[in-house]
Amino acid sequence: THLLQAIAAESLKQNPKSRVVYLTAEYFMWRFATAIRDNNALTLKEQLRDIDLLIIDDMQFLQGKSIQHEFCHLINMLLDSAKQVVVAADRPPSELESLEPRVRSRLNGGVALEMSAPDFAMRLGMLKLRLATARIDDASLDISEEILNHVARTVTGSGRELEG
Repeated sequence: THLLQAIAAESLKQNPKSRVVYLTAEYFMWRFATAIRDNNALTLKEQLRDIDLLIIDDMQFLQGKSIQHEFCHLINMLLDSAKQVVVAADRPPSELESLEPRVRSRLNGGVALEMSAPDFAMRLGMLKLRLATARIDDASLDISEEILNHVARTVTGSGRELEG
């Protein structure tokens, strides 16, 4: 999630006029289901067609044959228009059994990267960056190097676990 948000932020930094949309798969499903129910699906499709970068988080939660069909159509439309699509899931596209074969195939056609848990040096760096950011709001905040090292050694999971 943090990496996807950083991708969105960097895209906007590089080109402030770019149209970037960040959605969770669950929100994407809700938006489409609501649009279909309210007979506004065409309007939603037109809005999404005009974006430059689509970012979908937690792809493993995308459910429903009609929603997946719309998602696949949207990806094809964006990529055919030289737009960018970034999706994230908790496993590779080929292992997302809840997705229709067509969607898995389309996702497999892109670049799939596996992200492992951060090592000690990266965890320590993340903690130091988080501390520096927190000090902007409270300059008196002080956490010793010893405590930062201890937390970086003991919390070995994802960045999400590290941030609590």
